[in-house]
Amino acid sequence: MYNTEVLLNRIFELAQQRKVSVNKMLKESGLTKSLIDNMKRNQIPSVDKILALAEYFSVSVDYLLGLDDIPNRKTVPETK
Repeated sequence: MYNTEVLLNRIFELAQQRKVSVNKMLKESGLTKSLIDNMKRNQIPSVDKILALAEYFSVSVDYLLGLDDIPNRKTVPETK
């Protein structure tokens, strides 16, 4: 399980690294400021919103959620 604090921290860090404001990032990714406000109240965003953020920042969902510390881990499927 994850908490919204980690997700928020990752969003703010990634926006800062990209040198874009959070409001601009939200607009460009088709999201609204209420997403951030709701997360600050510990409301977990929907999967489609988390996916939109991951796609915007070109990172994995696991990274955004704090389940992985590597932003772009590529997994290779096992072959038989």
